[in-house]
Amino acid sequence: MTASQAVESLAGRRRTNLLRPGMVLPLSSAPFAPPTRPMQVTAVLNPIKPQAGEARSELQAACAEADWPEPEIVETTIDRPGGSQAQEAVADGAELVIAMGGDGTVREVAQGVAGTGVQFGVVP
Repeated sequence: MTASQAVESLAGRRRTNLLRPGMVLPLSSAPFAPPTRPMQVTAVLNPIKPQAGEARSELQAACAEADWPEPEIVETTIDRPGGSQAQEAVADGAELVIAMGGDGTVREVAQGVAGTGVQFGVVP
């Protein structure tokens, strides 16, 4: 799944057609209902992943194309694997927190967002 597709699914839009794995459908031609526009988006990114730079760029482009605010992207570290960054994002008013990384990053960010009512997304 590309970052654009993840943002589309996080926006609460429903697919009206079936996409084959690996297909990329531009947001401008996607047949979706209008999304709820978040005012603040934060992504927690694991920078050691091989495609971290590409994922960062795709997320920024997808948010711009969807007329969402520029996402704040914070990076994980060995000492801070994502949970505290997610909690800080929620405390700072994020309406959407996206985990960008592997299983460990996703687990940590999910725990940081759990029970807050803030939307949570994953870009593997």
